[in-house]
Amino acid sequence: MLNYTSDKNLIHDIVQDSFMYLWTNKKKIKINTSLNSYLYRMTYNKLMDHFRKKSKVDADLMGYYKSIVDSIEETDSSLKEEKLTLLDKCIEDLPKRCKNVFYSKKIKGLKSKEIAIDLNISVKTVEAHITKAYVLLRACLNPKTT
Repeated sequence: MLNYTSDKNLIHDIVQDSFMYLWTNKKKIKINTSLNSYLYRMTYNKLMDHFRKKSKVDADLMGYYKSIVDSIEETDSSLKEEKLTLLDKCIEDLPKRCKNVFYSKKIKGLKSKEIAIDLNISVKTVEAHITKAYVLLRACLNPKTT
């Protein structure tokens, strides 16, 4: 039986179950082959039954796991949508100049120097607006931490 599994405790249990079955049903059993062949085939069948049951349980557990992961993903996507909606609202609530600088830098992907030229302000002012935007957005998105 070690060819089929390396779990010696499982093998001992199955062999013991086989002998118990043989002992309790000794009057009903008719052996047409050698006792050795009969015992081998019986333990082999019990081992295969064990693996079939185990694979069914594993499949059920995998199904439960998959359904839990799917429900978490659904929750995460709805949570993600909530957070994105909140972020949009928070960006809209930024002061006008700060919102323009933040949008140009983070959404459009312009460089600070390009923004400074477009808005006729210094690069340091652009960086100050970005810093202010981050502080205000952090406060808006996490009201408990401020």
